[in-house]
Amino acid sequence: MDSVKSGKMKVNGLLGRASIAAILGCIGAFSAIQQTQAAEAVCIELTPYRARFILDAEKSNTGGWRIPVNGFKSALLHAADATGAPVPVMWDNNDAGLEYWTIRPFKPATGKLTVSLESDALSDAAPDNRDNRQRPDGTIMLRHPIRSTQDGPLHWNYQPTRPGRYHSFLVWHRSVRPNEGGSLRYGDQTLGFRTDDIPDSTGNWCLPVGILALKNASDEPITLQLDGSHSVSAGQVQLMLVPASEGTMPAQDPQGGEIVLHSRNATIEGVKLQYEPQPHKITVGYWIHPTDSFYWDFRAAKPGRYRVEIHQGCGTNQGGSRAAVVCLDQSFPFEVMDTGHFQNFVPRDLGVLEIREPGIHRLRVKALSKARAAVMDVRQLKLIPLNQGGGDN
Repeated sequence: MDSVKSGKMKVNGLLGRASIAAILGCIGAFSAIQQTQAAEAVCIELTPYRARFILDAEKSNTGGWRIPVNGFKSALLHAADATGAPVPVMWDNNDAGLEYWTIRPFKPATGKLTVSLESDALSDAAPDNRDNRQRPDGTIMLRHPIRSTQDGPLHWNYQPTRPGRYHSFLVWHRSVRPNEGGSLRYGDQTLGFRTDDIPDSTGNWCLPVGILALKNASDEPITLQLDGSHSVSAGQVQLMLVPASEGTMPAQDPQGGEIVLHSRNATIEGVKLQYEPQPHKITVGYWIHPTDSFYWDFRAAKPGRYRVEIHQGCGTNQGGSRAAVVCLDQSFPFEVMDTGHFQNFVPRDLGVLEIREPGIHRLRVKALSKARAAVMDVRQLKLIPLNQGGGDN
């Protein structure tokens, strides 16, 4: 995924208002990991609010991994397999100095796993209180839930800043575990989960529950209902919502051809940017915060050189923002063009991307600067092979 180089650390992302001391602390801890027995845990992303690692699952099935958390001491974490599907994990923060956590999957795993440490850095545009926190990349940390009655269900009150799909994770602390399972409920959505096969642990565990589609500015609570007679206090469980793809992962035909990255399949990280499904729009839009961004994880079948073509729209006298497409350590900066209307989409040739090997890769579109009211709208992006109608190889 996304520029993984064994034994190396990639540092990128938006600094925002984060503590420089915390970032330097993280960098020092990540450097130290390469001097320990856990060197197979490779840091591939570092921002003020996330540290992301690639791990070899087969090497973790017995002893686990030691992940440095210096500078992320109030963090939560979650994990995914090579396809991006969430994986349940548990971790112990038993290091005396709290510099490392030991992480293990619930069940024996194979292949590569991605583990993300998620901190509490807040967004200026998001609610700012101890219990309900949204970060600049859109990840939502819902801490202490509320219980309306003594024996009633727990619930979190949160008003989303944008509509969208989110992976939901329940984070249980220490040895607390419901006997059977339960459900998360939001509006007309119900996500059930089981807990009877979760290993005993003296640490913490993160259970993926499913995808919730949040509604913009909705006052509906998110309710946790447990089966059986097990009772959990408000301080023992947290809910983490991580932006998910608005659709499915784009995949190239096994024989090759264009790779079409449509807005309906993008993953949006931000507090206002959103997929707008209305028939006259069908776009990623409402890009009023330049710190928002979006990406696609896509599967490439054929290595080669591909022409990058973005279909962007921008209103009259609203052009001039700077943006970039970034994929596989290759960057394609450009100036947003005024197209007469935000939904008047014009294809733009940004350059040639080299895909060196087949597999799952990440392509991100981000703003470098905002010139007017909004950056732009994007309906789709195409990767066109140069030897198949896109030019000479």
